[in-house]
Amino acid sequence: MSKKIIGSVPGVEVGDEFQYRGGIDFVKEGKIVLATSVVASGRYDDDMDGSDVLIYTGSGGNIKGGDKNPKDQKLEQRNLALKNSMDAENPVRVIEGDIRVSESSCARTRIYVYDGLYLVKECWQESGPRGKLIFKFRLDRIPGQPELAWKVMKKSKKFEVREGICVDDISKGRESIPICAMNTIDKEKPPPFEYITHVTFTDWHHPIPPRGCDCTDSCSESGKCSSKPLVYECGPSCKCPPSCYRRVSQNGIKFQLEIFKTESKGWGVRSLNSIPSRSYICAYAGELLEEKEELVDHEDKRIPHIMLFAAENIPPLQELTYYYNYKVGKVLDSDGNIKKKNCYCGSPECVGRIY
Repeated sequence: MSKKIIGSVPGVEVGDEFQYRGGIDFVKEGKIVLATSVVASGRYDDDMDGSDVLIYTGSGGNIKGGDKNPKDQKLEQRNLALKNSMDAENPVRVIEGDIRVSESSCARTRIYVYDGLYLVKECWQESGPRGKLIFKFRLDRIPGQPELAWKVMKKSKKFEVREGICVDDISKGRESIPICAMNTIDKEKPPPFEYITHVTFTDWHHPIPPRGCDCTDSCSESGKCSSKPLVYECGPSCKCPPSCYRRVSQNGIKFQLEIFKTESKGWGVRSLNSIPSRSYICAYAGELLEEKEELVDHEDKRIPHIMLFAAENIPPLQELTYYYNYKVGKVLDSDGNIKKKNCYCGSPECVGRIY
């Protein structure tokens, strides 16, 4: 059995997500129990409201359960551990519960996000639900830690108007979900452009008609589906219905994306929602140039459509980055000179150049 740790856990960072919850976890130090972590799951009236202060309700008494005989909470076990942590001034890890809605908006899943280290500052009793005494604890977040992205959003939602330059929907209704542009850096608005939802082909290119499957039952028997050996999904030539689970990118954007002005990289893209790993985000779309106009002579003459998926869990407000996979020193201009373009994405794996 691994030893319980007080304070930071190696390898666990603010924003890391978990699927399961606990209440108050504690460890015994000699004859004293100390709290190591708490989960603000929403089961009780735990109040955070996007701030750095947590008012946490103690455990026990079944004050919100179906017991016909609820009891006063007692200063023992987990509640005592939090009280002792206040006296000992040891840091307590706080994990917050949040609701995530699936891409289809049919399923709601509660996830748990690590918010950082807090100190227990106060402990008191008050009358709670059903007239029974409950314990309350005030925990203050230790300064200097990274801020949880969705808490930033909660703070901004307190104001009817977000500060800065805001364009409500750059897609002008072409997407089912509006895509706003936000600039809190300066007064610049996004440059004029035409928003498109798919790759635009010019007269010189004649795309090959898409292949399709013969399924009529939403491809439920994947072993018989002719699209199974293919990497791409069911397309417009397939006989399966629009609800087929193999149709993903063609059903459009499901996350609330936002264009935002960065300090040093121009305009970036982020999501106001948490994006689970492997989820479809958006299409990499634009006007397809002739080969002589291309930035680089692409070796794949099939001209594939590029769809972007999440390689890992992406928290709200984190800038979306994409690896272009250019070979440094291999991109040439029309005169045969090597072209250079620096990259400022900030990813640990970044080599510092796009090409």
